[in-house]
Amino acid sequence: MNADNTPCYIARCLCGCGALRFAAVDDPKFSPEHKADTAESVAEMIKAGYSIERMPVDEVRFANWTCAKEAKS
Repeated sequence: MNADNTPCYIARCLCGCGALRFAAVDDPKFSPEHKADTAESVAEMIKAGYSIERMPVDEVRFANWTCAKEAKS
């Protein structure tokens, strides 16, 4: 798997602006402990009300991480 195409779990801003608020790499080569940590982090985001999607690492690197509402403040 090309490093740039490695999938990430992502969560977008709850305000609906589309900004990323969370990303965690999901590499199948990770240790079971790392995978468990990722699963726990994703579960915490779901509990906080975020929807989880997947996106390649190369897209995450260039994604918007600034909430539109926060940028106006």
